[in-house]
Amino acid sequence: MKMKLYKINFLCAIIVFIICIFTSNANACVAYDDYSPVDLSGSIPDVSIQRDAAVGSILFTQTYSTGKDMNQGFASCSTDPSAVGKYTLYGVGAAVSGYKNVYETSVPGVGITVATGDSRYFFSSPGQEVPFAGTWQWSYWGRSYTITLTKINPATGSGNTGQIRAVMSLSGINPDPVTISLLGANIKTLACSINNTTFSVPMGDIPAADFTGTGSTPKSSTFDLGMDCDADANINITLRGTQTPDSDDMSIISLSNYGQPGVADGVGVQLLYGGKPINVNELINLEKSSGGQESLPFTVRYIQTKGMVKPGSANATLTLDITYQ
Repeated sequence: MKMKLYKINFLCAIIVFIICIFTSNANACVAYDDYSPVDLSGSIPDVSIQRDAAVGSILFTQTYSTGKDMNQGFASCSTDPSAVGKYTLYGVGAAVSGYKNVYETSVPGVGITVATGDSRYFFSSPGQEVPFAGTWQWSYWGRSYTITLTKINPATGSGNTGQIRAVMSLSGINPDPVTISLLGANIKTLACSINNTTFSVPMGDIPAADFTGTGSTPKSSTFDLGMDCDADANINITLRGTQTPDSDDMSIISLSNYGQPGVADGVGVQLLYGGKPINVNELINLEKSSGGQESLPFTVRYIQTKGMVKPGSANATLTLDITYQ
């Protein structure tokens, strides 16, 4: 009989020990009586992206306040290893290579970052764990959160980012201390379609005698660049060509086959917009489109570059790079 009683007592001791272990883990963190979680929801305003904006450009950023007192405690956690806070981002794709704490959205080329108010912690996928024993206060991290959208690829798409949630969880605390629900942001990449990409501008025959001295411009011709644009697209151009060796003026383009037999000498070509010559390789902002059809007028003219003009063919090829920034 004594032996049997001993076994029963030993079994009870084991059961009590196991219960203590589970009780300790379950109570790793305990919320205070006045605990009130953060539950924010909202939407990011529509975002327009200039098609050729630089990679890494910030497309949108905004800080949201929680209204919490940084010195207010909301939970107490034991030294148990399971007392862990976790910052998790849901509804996003993979982490973006070359960026810190930026994750893909469902819109190609657009990434998102969700940071705590002090930027000490970032919501990530999978979640970032923060072990901590003692009193959890809202502190700086709980007072506000910052949402940032970044251009992560040269080409961006248009569409909706889909719903994204940022959740800060804490062992044993229910509901979660922080839940931020973001409705999908509507993203639109702005650009224009060009009606005609190649122009031939006839200048006609010009007597050499019409050039009266260096800098003289006896004749010009015009052409219109037609485009169909998204509203608010920023239209920029860059003139590409070979600057003439006859002048330091960066707006004068050399004739094709410069210096070859049968080619005119002492003459270059200029492209003008709004009456002003455009320099080679210089980015020029033309306008912000109001949307729809745009007609951009350009002028081409010859300009004398030497004291005397030698007759001959006077052809030139100019290239306009059109970008949206």
